[in-house]
Amino acid sequence: MSKEKPSQLEKDKRVLTGQFKSLFLALSQPGLVNALNENDEARKFLYLLSVRMNYKGHWGAGAEYLYRQLIQALGLQELEEGLVELAKPKRGRKEEVELAFRIWDMKAEGKTALQMKAIFESEGQHFSLEKIESYLKTRRKKPAT
Repeated sequence: MSKEKPSQLEKDKRVLTGQFKSLFLALSQPGLVNALNENDEARKFLYLLSVRMNYKGHWGAGAEYLYRQLIQALGLQELEEGLVELAKPKRGRKEEVELAFRIWDMKAEGKTALQMKAIFESEGQHFSLEKIESYLKTRRKKPAT
């Protein structure tokens, strides 16, 4: 049995953590939820995912302890290490994919960066003109859909 390289394991872990939100959104489709609700383990897993997705505080030792306690209370001890590793936030700057798509849609409608800034400010979001323009650069990779 061959061991994977540490760099490959780290890469796989980053991909899994980055896709955590899309996994939750995919699993929360109405038809799929009804099918999964019949399975007790799947229902517990969905509940655990929703708790992590809705957690807004700082993820530290205390949050991890409470998350582990929830995993044990739900009876998912055999998956504990993987679930905790999956729940830990990614390091570094967070991607704002929704903002990028929204800016690209506005650009397709013919709006300028100043008009976009005015729209965002009317909604209570304050982005600098430079930030909006940085999303319009052609060298920026568009996320895969």
